[in-house]
Amino acid sequence: IDLSGNYVISDTYNYRIQVISPSGVFIRQFGSYGAGGNGYFSGAYGVTVDLSGNYIVADTYNNVIQVFNPLGVFITQFTGYNQPHAVTIDLSGNYVIANTGNNSIVVISPLTSQIPGSIVKQFGSGGSTPGDGILNNPTGVAVDLSGNYLVADSGNNLIQIFTPSGQYYSELGSASLTSTNGTIPGVFNSPQGITVDKNTGKYVVVDTLNYRVMAFNV
Repeated sequence: IDLSGNYVISDTYNYRIQVISPSGVFIRQFGSYGAGGNGYFSGAYGVTVDLSGNYIVADTYNNVIQVFNPLGVFITQFTGYNQPHAVTIDLSGNYVIANTGNNSIVVISPLTSQIPGSIVKQFGSGGSTPGDGILNNPTGVAVDLSGNYLVADSGNNLIQIFTPSGQYYSELGSASLTSTNGTIPGVFNSPQGITVDKNTGKYVVVDTLNYRVMAFNV
């Protein structure tokens, strides 16, 4: 959702971002297919809006984070990522990136900072033991009302929770995929997206391969 309350949609394989009003009226679109970024997308999976109204796009297969102004005009991009699938904004206005191919979360300074795109913190790593900060294909990230980072750890069937400093705190779900993962509330099968209800603080999870959405009180 942008600063005017419009819906901002990653139209991934049309290689564009679309903006529509809450009543479904088309407002604008930007982006097209191409390599290298610079306003062109290759499988842009994630998008958010920063505190200045700029659009921040996780351009997954160009391995960059692209920034567009509120009219959809390309401004700049940040390189050095490995198939980033999601991006959000933390309580300080930093950009929070699910750097999926590296099994990590990277927090970088916003466009308005003295050195835009510089790393503020990063956390998470790949490994053979799921949970406890070990990530496997993190495809979603959100920030709750207390500033905690919530990671949709799709390959481990978990939602992992990290403190505002990036320390592992807790998790939801079970890393063991069994026949009951599709029937028991609170157990996931490849959760690939997460957001926070700004009114209630509830965690809302896209439980992808169980074909459902679940909400959790905190």
